[in-house]
Amino acid sequence: MKIALINHSDVRGGASVVSLRLVEALNAAGVEATMVVAHKEGSSSLVVQGNQLKRRLAFIGEHIDIMAHNGWNRKTLFKISTGRFGMGLSDHRAVQEADIVILAWVNQGTLSFKEIEKLHRRGKKIVWIMHDRWNGTGVCHHVPEECQRLSHGCGRCTLIGRDCDVDLSRNVFLKKVDLYNNVPITFVAVSHWLARECEAVGPMVNQQTIVIPNAFPSQNYSPIPEQGVGDLLPAGHRYVIMAAARLDDPIKNLPLAIASMNSLNRMDVTLVLVGDIRDISLLEKLKTPYIYIGPVDNPARIGRLMSQCDVVLSTSRFETLPTTVIEGMASGCIPVTTGHGGQHDIIDGAPAGFIADRDTPATIASLLSRALDTPPCRQALHEHIQDRFSAKAVANQYISLFKKLLSHN
Repeated sequence: MKIALINHSDVRGGASVVSLRLVEALNAAGVEATMVVAHKEGSSSLVVQGNQLKRRLAFIGEHIDIMAHNGWNRKTLFKISTGRFGMGLSDHRAVQEADIVILAWVNQGTLSFKEIEKLHRRGKKIVWIMHDRWNGTGVCHHVPEECQRLSHGCGRCTLIGRDCDVDLSRNVFLKKVDLYNNVPITFVAVSHWLARECEAVGPMVNQQTIVIPNAFPSQNYSPIPEQGVGDLLPAGHRYVIMAAARLDDPIKNLPLAIASMNSLNRMDVTLVLVGDIRDISLLEKLKTPYIYIGPVDNPARIGRLMSQCDVVLSTSRFETLPTTVIEGMASGCIPVTTGHGGQHDIIDGAPAGFIADRDTPATIASLLSRALDTPPCRQALHEHIQDRFSAKAVANQYISLFKKLLSHN
């Protein structure tokens, strides 16, 4: 059994990180798996890349095409993908030799719809892992809150800015419907929430989706704080940690986190913030103690910080499968989170954890108080993540899927 996984990158973005983990886990389980990327930046021998001239041409072509349709507006350029341009990865040797081809995040000129059709004509079994909602929309990766166009086949897309029914979003929507109806694809969502969202309305409404979570290296996280290492938080406080690549990204809803901590109104509790903040003046609104760590790229350092905290907080407007909640629980933190996304896949069945039924400061503050008053269960939280998201457990689910697909020949 040979597997080729196609992704835009091997290191940039969450989809790249979890895709490489999956390839590593499959090889550890005895499956010959290769990751084929548009641009390789890491050093893994399991990763190969395509032709770089073709990559640049496909990337430029897709974005010129988008701008030609949106009135040359750059503001929403990278919020849109079309699948109309590809760099020829369907012809890569590793893909040609594979029995099953896994598509992950294949946008920005990585793989076109025509190349996916070519894979089918060559007899490849196709598995498509969805890391956001793009498969179930016209052109967007995250549906704007005010958008009501999916049920109408898109058109009049606010991200394109053309007030007409048949715009780029409608054309891509219809192409996806045609592709899904004529090419057998096994769709895998990384959370039940994502599966429901994609199946409810849009081009995937007649498609079935399997749910398999991302693999997580729980063995690299400890619920017991390391002694004698850096990043030791001052003693005498309880700690709530919130982490993100960019904390003031509107999706992360930092203002709700700040208002919730202010409503908690406990001076013995400190908020630890990990990640970039472009508008640092937001922190001036905090009335409780806080420590701003800044951006952290090293997962081991994030794990060390979380292992010293009591609660991991996520106030996101939506999260496909929130990694920081998984990281926090693997480090022994009790999660407090909003419920818009895959949070139930993580917290349901855990020894402790709280999902808010309303996105209000009072609700979040009440849950924070309950979490801080919950008896410690750090090792049990770590084991819960290990049982559900370990690389071995996730790889075994994929291997069972592969065997089923190949047996249908």
